[in-house]
Amino acid sequence: MRRYRGMEWKYIRRQPKRSLQMVISLFLSAMLLTMVGAFYLSVKDSRIALVKQTNGDYHGRFDRLSEQQAVSLEHHPQVSSVGIMITRSKERIANTLSDIQLASYTEEALKMLNLMILSGRYPGQTGEIAIEEWALASLASPSGEKPGLQSQVELSGQKWTVVGILKNQVESKLLNIANAVISANEPVTTGSESGTSTEGLNRTVFVQFPKSADAAVVGESLVQELDLTDNQFRINQSLLDAETELLDEQIPYILLYVITYLQRLRRLIIYFISRFWSGSNNLACCGLRELPRRKSANLFL
Repeated sequence: MRRYRGMEWKYIRRQPKRSLQMVISLFLSAMLLTMVGAFYLSVKDSRIALVKQTNGDYHGRFDRLSEQQAVSLEHHPQVSSVGIMITRSKERIANTLSDIQLASYTEEALKMLNLMILSGRYPGQTGEIAIEEWALASLASPSGEKPGLQSQVELSGQKWTVVGILKNQVESKLLNIANAVISANEPVTTGSESGTSTEGLNRTVFVQFPKSADAAVVGESLVQELDLTDNQFRINQSLLDAETELLDEQIPYILLYVITYLQRLRRLIIYFISRFWSGSNNLACCGLRELPRRKSANLFL
């Protein structure tokens, strides 16, 4: 071992320039791999964030559940997080082809569905409502004016005070079904902060699993355990694909471009270090050809 170390130090003393170039080359190669890995992770994280914003931050949803089934899911060991929505009514907006859905939500469901407040606040009392911005413009207030915050709108035979404007959802605009929140902290069990009982109403339960890759298997087992039908459970396939797949068809070409660019940058850095270290133009170690020197014109001849 000492013999090899002695040979290494002897080589370094005799070839200082080449040794320095080798160390720099290894350092730049490690930096190249780190940057490529960081680039891939940032692309993947951005894609997951986009999918969550457009399709929701949940792995699966259970439709038309009873109160007892919703409580069972909320405390199930194979479920990491639960959000619950209770649909109160659904009606057509006058003079449009769009519908509006009045529903109560738990706080976790609002986060999973990305129903964020654009201005104002969530409803906190009976008779208050928060509506998506694009649907609010289509509603008419009793006074005939364009509704806004603190305006009165009539839906499902009841007058509501608009206390919040929700951020527009891509999916709701595509389906022409606007979201309207009448309670932002809906309890799972019977009783409601919105002033009406939840007994006998069906619940839509959004769930997150500890491992997204097992969503289909765990979902099927829960369907059997709760004695549900297959059409009562749906997987958020877009989010599962974004979290589990490695690289899509376009990312390999992007990575190849980044690797090629960084490789050229590495060789360029070694080139300038070589010129600075020895003042010579020998670039064989870098795989580059020698650059021809320009002959300056002698003006005194």
